[in-house]
Amino acid sequence: MATVYQHNDQIDLADYWWISPVHNSWADNAGSLCALGANRSDRGFGEEGSLKTISDAAALANNWQAGFGQDFMSRADGYAGFSKAYGFNFAKQPREMDLSLTYRALQSGELDIIAGNSTDGLIAALDLFQLEDDKHYFPPYQAVFIARAEVSETLNETFNTLKNAISTDTMRRLNYEVDGNKRTPKDVAAAWIAEKRL
Repeated sequence: MATVYQHNDQIDLADYWWISPVHNSWADNAGSLCALGANRSDRGFGEEGSLKTISDAAALANNWQAGFGQDFMSRADGYAGFSKAYGFNFAKQPREMDLSLTYRALQSGELDIIAGNSTDGLIAALDLFQLEDDKHYFPPYQAVFIARAEVSETLNETFNTLKNAISTDTMRRLNYEVDGNKRTPKDVAAAWIAEKRL
């Protein structure tokens, strides 16, 4: 965490206390939170196919129709840096659209490749395939608990109970309960807590 915060001189680390990430399943695949997904059925993605990484896709994607969220398109470390790192050279201008719409556009065949979040519930629900960020372009995005140092003793037991408790697959499932099944975040969280007997 010190590495993450060393670039922000407005944060005094001595005033805060944190524990390890809520889940650690992203640690071995840096950037998987924003890894690209692609439709499984049409181009041989996945365990049975030959396309498993973003580099695999980049070599074949010249005529694909890409679609990316507005934030990804506008950030310097988004599409511009990403396409340069992997050598993407789309013949068609990528479509800029709301991130929530890109998943269904990919599943319907309107798009061929998108940038998304690894914990989004629609990845599993729509049977999309998440490509491995084999060049580790995207940094890890991990949830951590941060609290003021003076209340650390009060919260320590609760925070440690939740430490490493949520995997990416679990988070994806919980998100789908909200996004897909339209349950409230409060109800989904309460059900998960009951399930884990916390």
